[in-house]
Amino acid sequence: MLNPPAQGSESHYPMLSNYLHTALRALRRQPVQAFINLAGLSLGLACSLLLFVFVRDELAYDRTIPDAERVVRVVRTDSTGGQVFRSAIILGGVGPATADLYEGIEQFARVHQRRSVLASETQVIDLPEGFAWADPEALEILGLPLTSGVAEDALTRPGTMVLTRELADRLFGPGADPIGRTIRVNNERDLEVTGILAGPAGPRHAEFEAIASYASLLPLQSPWMPENQGWTYLKLAPGIAPEVLEAGINDNLPQIVTWFNHEAMKLHYGLQPVTRIRLHSAGIAGAGNVSDGRYVWLFSGVGLLILLMACVNFMSLTTARATHRFKEVAMRKTLGASRGQLFVQFTGEAVGTSVLALGIAVVLMQVALPFFGQLSGKEITADYLAQADL
Repeated sequence: MLNPPAQGSESHYPMLSNYLHTALRALRRQPVQAFINLAGLSLGLACSLLLFVFVRDELAYDRTIPDAERVVRVVRTDSTGGQVFRSAIILGGVGPATADLYEGIEQFARVHQRRSVLASETQVIDLPEGFAWADPEALEILGLPLTSGVAEDALTRPGTMVLTRELADRLFGPGADPIGRTIRVNNERDLEVTGILAGPAGPRHAEFEAIASYASLLPLQSPWMPENQGWTYLKLAPGIAPEVLEAGINDNLPQIVTWFNHEAMKLHYGLQPVTRIRLHSAGIAGAGNVSDGRYVWLFSGVGLLILLMACVNFMSLTTARATHRFKEVAMRKTLGASRGQLFVQFTGEAVGTSVLALGIAVVLMQVALPFFGQLSGKEITADYLAQADL
């Protein structure tokens, strides 16, 4: 024996069907107004989403570095004659000298980036950027894993280097195994390939196509030579405050930079958190791929303003359309419709239109992302909107 239908089930489905039928009939009566309303909300949402994706990408720089909250970069400030100069490029001897004085420094790594020409047996490639000499600890500190080779040993010996799969394909041919093969750099020295770099998990203030062992430079040049200037990263031990360490370093500068004339020029070393490099490096020379944090606030404000205008415009047009449906409302009341039913009907129509507009906006955003990426000089995807953390 069949169970009887639940109480009220006969009325709910015909009621919903009636609401839908009424909404579609209203759209057919006012197609132009409905299209303008839907198009305006869709375009406003699409523009807002594009700007929010841009902001999300800016805030994501260097966030995927392991233990990023404990990684800092040393910034030098020189003051003399009333002039102040700040730079992220410091002498290579600062890192090891500082690490020797403080147990709170877990690791340090020097990265010396310079334009280089790489040559294999058949190809010669000029890399204006993306080539660097670095300590082996740089791979761990900056979160640069290898897909082939052993990260702990890849850059320990002089004359070794790692490179990306893309660069290996350009130098040796698609799919070729570069491990153990030789690349000549700047027609000066031969380097053995010991590993393949994986791409970083997120946007970084510095991206590398090839990294050579910093030890290759030291037999020829002192770490205090100007030719060995570059970035110096410190990974602090857990619980060590960067501000406390920075104060200690500057209190003991004569022990770190022994040859410097501290009386003639004021020297200061600051510790900049790696997650602040992208948006907070204004006035710092040689900071890398950086931007201005004010753009984040600007685009966030513009995105919110566009979203607010789209919502206000949608509500205004929806209200204007509703004033043309007085006869329908009066007829439904005459037939026994309650205020609650009318509220549900009109609210449902507005929510349905908003959901449809959001779907269209997402499609428009996906279509516009490649062009927006070319305009902004970024490779960004809508995946940033789905990520919960920064």
